[in-house]
Amino acid sequence: MNMESENAPSGAQQQPGKVQAIAIMTLIGGIIAIIASLSWGLSGIFAGLATFGIGCILFVPACYSLVLGIMAIVTGAKLLGQAAYQEAPPTTIAIMQIINIISLDIVNLVLGILTLVFLKEPEVRAYYRG
Repeated sequence: MNMESENAPSGAQQQPGKVQAIAIMTLIGGIIAIIASLSWGLSGIFAGLATFGIGCILFVPACYSLVLGIMAIVTGAKLLGQAAYQEAPPTTIAIMQIINIISLDIVNLVLGILTLVFLKEPEVRAYYRG
């Protein structure tokens, strides 16, 4: 018998549907954030050339979206695994998704709000370790 399954909390046997939804939303949000980052990066290049460097301010949302995208993809992949109950709830990623509105990313805004709402559910809070 596997020792890890014996020491696992009761939430480890059955992953609630909302936990899986949070993982999928986090993963999708990360992919969309990387696409937004590429979009803003290309816009920054062209705007920077057209305005002699002033348009490079567009790199700020591009960098933020890139960081969010990488973090969300890594976190979403971990949350899809069998040991997701050992991870902390992705509250920080959800807040970062909401802040990504600086990149005009409405999809991540909605996903971040939905994730925070799902994280308040008792069954979800009982599943995660933190």
